[in-house]
Amino acid sequence: MFINSNILVKSIFFSLLFLLNFQNINAKNLNFEKEIKIGKNSSYTFEIELKKEDYLIANFKADNDFKNFILKDKKSQIRILKKQNQKYGTIHTIIPSSGKYLFEVTTLSEDINFSFKIEKIISKENQLKEEEKVSRPIISKILQKQKKLLLKNKDTSNFWKMVKKKGTPLIEKIDSDKYIITFLYRGAKKNVRLLGSPEHTHPKLARLLNSDIWYISYIVPKNTRLSYQLAPDVPNIKGTKREQKVAILATLQKDPLNKFLYITNKNSDKYNTSSSIIIDDKNTKDYSLEKTKNKGTVKNYSISSKILKNRRDIDIYTPYNFDKNKEFALLFVFDGKAYQSKVPTPTILDNLIYQKKIKQTVAIFIDNVVNKRGVELPCNEDFAKFMATELYPFVIKKLDKKVKKQNVILTGSSYGGLASMYVAFKYPNIFGNVLSQSGSFWWSKKDDKRTQWLTRQIKKEKTKDIKVYLNAGLFETGFKPIDILESNRNLKNVLKSKKYKVFYEEFPSGHDYFNWRVRLANGLIKLLN
Repeated sequence: MFINSNILVKSIFFSLLFLLNFQNINAKNLNFEKEIKIGKNSSYTFEIELKKEDYLIANFKADNDFKNFILKDKKSQIRILKKQNQKYGTIHTIIPSSGKYLFEVTTLSEDINFSFKIEKIISKENQLKEEEKVSRPIISKILQKQKKLLLKNKDTSNFWKMVKKKGTPLIEKIDSDKYIITFLYRGAKKNVRLLGSPEHTHPKLARLLNSDIWYISYIVPKNTRLSYQLAPDVPNIKGTKREQKVAILATLQKDPLNKFLYITNKNSDKYNTSSSIIIDDKNTKDYSLEKTKNKGTVKNYSISSKILKNRRDIDIYTPYNFDKNKEFALLFVFDGKAYQSKVPTPTILDNLIYQKKIKQTVAIFIDNVVNKRGVELPCNEDFAKFMATELYPFVIKKLDKKVKKQNVILTGSSYGGLASMYVAFKYPNIFGNVLSQSGSFWWSKKDDKRTQWLTRQIKKEKTKDIKVYLNAGLFETGFKPIDILESNRNLKNVLKSKKYKVFYEEFPSGHDYFNWRVRLANGLIKLLN
């Protein structure tokens, strides 16, 4: 038989390449840690043997952005392990069956230094038995009717046919201002948890008469806007409260019967997708959904900080046909990657500028440094100094144009809202506007037993020349000793008493990017007009 030598050489080459880019790892070594350089436009795969219902917790990190990180078995993809633009993160997942699993890393146009470390594997045998059954009131008339049917006939197929047609959650009108919403899940074995409900906890759904129907209901006002996910069969483990709380991430996924997906990144599967609900909110305009051909551009930069002794990425958006010789605004955005995916800020700015709702605006999206968000954003004097004396001059130099403080805005949500208020308060001669969404104004320093540190500082000091927009969700309650809603109300009152110009809004929503993506436009319109 004749063998082409060129084909043989190629075959040997690709066989060697596969072996170099593939490694088998025994999962019994829980201290496994790997660091490897992976070339651009290529992939690297390692194999781990795992058991059915193992709860795997692992960390990964790369020095440059990369295309994807996927968990597979021999036949198909199990789940995507990284989000779009995510360089580092923690993996929580439940293994569906015993066997060998492939972890595949795919790069983009740059080499990456990639590290992976197994933090913990909790086997099925070492997970705790489920706690007592959960009981929930049945306020839904649809469920009340189904309960009566179940007492006569255990077959739920007709119920689920109806639910599939209607879509979930079930929505039942009480009167012109109130609705019952009922979240449902079919067929879990042990439990179902809900992330994104009108309460801040991760509540468990109840099981209806030992059937395959799991449910929880709430009474909510009209204009309610939520995104949420369901987590079936969350592992019940020993550990700290935080470890028990984040176990929900192992199975968290979109609602399979909801017709309105909330997709926030290109690397999307059922685990990286949320579901959404909007109730009778016809008057709210969502500028993230509008389309115009006049699209701005986004360029990536990197900035080193002598003050913070670190380096971070920033992205700068400039609008379509940007003219620096005409008046324009500067918008500094914390949690920069989230505010380009979960909140499509460039699209929102495109639409607002095109419709002449605001003046032309340049946006600076500020990335977080690994494990530093909770250090830098909450009222950090060094970070504020970095913003004023390093980042701001960096941007002005790039634009080659000075900007009036009345046209400079700081914005963010949660800790980002807190940081916006603090940085402007420290440097009001540079940052003249604050746009805070669900700001964490409950926060105080570790050695301070009282809450709301920043609000107390604002109350004590002289009034600064700052214009402020605040919003908070009506469902952001229940936290102890004080919640986000109450602390935002308190800040609003203090600002008004000190004669600041304040815009304040509340909405029937939670701590939720699905709400913030709509309300960002509200704040921009109010501050820039």
